[in-house]
Amino acid sequence: LGWQARGQAWRSWARQMALTIAALGTAAFLLYLPWYPTFTSQAAGILPNLTFPTRVPHLIVMFGTALIPVAAWLIWRARGRLDRSGIRLLLACALGLPVALLLASWLLGALVSFLDPALFAQGLQEFGAATFAEAAHAVLLRRLLTAPTSLMLGAVAGLAAVLLFRPPAVADEPPSVQPFVAGMAAIGALLVLAPEFVYLRDLFGTRMNTIFKFYFAAWILLGLAAAYAVVDFQPRRARAAGILRAVVLVPMILGLAYPLLATWTKTSGFQPAQGATLDGIAHLAQDHPEDYAAIQWIQANVPGGVVAEAVGGSYTEFARISAHTGLQSVLGWDFHEVQWRNGVEGQGSRRDDLQTLYVTREAAQAEEIVRRYAIDYVYVGPLERRTYQPLIEEKFAAFMVPVYTGGEVTIYARSPLGGGL
Repeated sequence: LGWQARGQAWRSWARQMALTIAALGTAAFLLYLPWYPTFTSQAAGILPNLTFPTRVPHLIVMFGTALIPVAAWLIWRARGRLDRSGIRLLLACALGLPVALLLASWLLGALVSFLDPALFAQGLQEFGAATFAEAAHAVLLRRLLTAPTSLMLGAVAGLAAVLLFRPPAVADEPPSVQPFVAGMAAIGALLVLAPEFVYLRDLFGTRMNTIFKFYFAAWILLGLAAAYAVVDFQPRRARAAGILRAVVLVPMILGLAYPLLATWTKTSGFQPAQGATLDGIAHLAQDHPEDYAAIQWIQANVPGGVVAEAVGGSYTEFARISAHTGLQSVLGWDFHEVQWRNGVEGQGSRRDDLQTLYVTREAAQAEEIVRRYAIDYVYVGPLERRTYQPLIEEKFAAFMVPVYTGGEVTIYARSPLGGGL
């Protein structure tokens, strides 16, 4: 809207933009108002990314299918505007942006070292540096080796700026969609460039989540810009210029290999070991047949309740009973809960209490834990036996009823079930 109204008088433009921003901001706040009172974020400020810049091959693997066509299109469209002023604008973005961000990250690093020496020392240790001078030398060397990444992204933003802000050499105003495409390309490039130098501090202590969130948006913007670019930049005659234009299609054609090969790989050549099925737990029948049989029994015989099972890391086989049956668990993926609940406080002593529940020899102690968390079922399976050693199972019989037994799996309940086995 700001771009479309740029020809208006400054006061009129500013008033229109202020009213638009106020209206959109108010609407956005009111629409999300029920969410704000209980929202807390694990983001805890901005930290400098001094040690882990992106190498060019990795950048191309991630964004090459869109970034190369976009860059070629920007060069083609901006070529008539690269007079002295246009070249200065291009260099200011291509060189100035990375240098400014680099200096800002170093200044931020110095500020962090002053305000939080322990955090700074931890960063040095993770980087494998004993002293600040050693770390500075290694950081500078790594930055020099990966400088083309930042320069390429800065150049894309610079070419987009030239297309946006420099008048064409001839008075043939390009179609109005082109500034919009250039704007998407510039913002996409800046979203990729930013995590090269700074990231949001979270529970991981790395830039991983910042890259996730920024790259999602950058992929969409650059992908849309590339879709327009390959059409606008397609060859129109079989001559050298047309051949060069056709070259921009090569990255996109290469990119099409991924969905084909990935589909073949992930489906085991369309012959999966469990057979073609929409059953999301069919793999358990082959990998963990005893757990699979117990889950099937729970789904048929247990109306609901709280189950105790082994606690473990995210994206693992832990929490498989609660996940596949819908029963509530005392605790599943503990660190995943830390992430989403912004801290470990809500868990209390659940992890330690569950370990005590399985390893204690005292039935009274185990019964107290069962009552504290209103546990209806205690699941004892192969994973529990591997996780908690020594697992003392006999005590459960003192205050619970074994309602299911199959191989290494026994399920204890606080009260008998009519369908118990």
